[in-house]
Amino acid sequence: MDIPVFSYILAIVIPYLLGSISFGILVSKLLHKDDVRNHGSGNAGTTNALRTYGGKTATLVLVGDMLKGTLGAYLGAIFIDQTWGVYIGAFAVIIGHLFPVFFKFKGGKGVATAAGTLLIINPILVGVLVVPFLLILIGTKYMSLASITVALGYPVVTFLYNNIMVKEGLLTTQDAFVSLVMSALMGLLVTFMHRANIKRLLTGTENKLGKKKKPE
Repeated sequence: MDIPVFSYILAIVIPYLLGSISFGILVSKLLHKDDVRNHGSGNAGTTNALRTYGGKTATLVLVGDMLKGTLGAYLGAIFIDQTWGVYIGAFAVIIGHLFPVFFKFKGGKGVATAAGTLLIINPILVGVLVVPFLLILIGTKYMSLASITVALGYPVVTFLYNNIMVKEGLLTTQDAFVSLVMSALMGLLVTFMHRANIKRLLTGTENKLGKKKKPE
């Protein structure tokens, strides 16, 4: 089936622009007349919003970033009615979140937005991944460690899930391969955005949740 080039353009551009709507920046400006990027890590994500402003602001940022991820992936699936369509939309909205054109290309690290895309890609895996995320977060208080572990675990659980679906005849081997490759790329992208956190975790200087984060 031939897909018009215009469909690819829409599946990339619209989710990217959607991802560029940074709720961390917007909420901090609306509620606090401030820019969350001026504090802590300089990041526009949920964790920095939580450390800087507290739970109410962080919740709004989390929900907003997740919802735009969900919508971005959904639009990709609509514009390109193929296995990879949803992933194209997902990648575009995540890239928009990481490098928002509306805010000088300085955004968040993609965890909440990537989680939002999974609600469209495979909601079952969301339930599987949230368990280790919460266990690690509660046990260590390291948001970064929980995020990195789940990002790296995403392609693993995708592989296991795909094997079951292929054996049951509910998924083709080609579609299973596409989803595995795409999930690996998404997981590596989110992990790469946490490279500074990984260095601090290895040196024992990473801040735990609930403590003020040192400027990077």
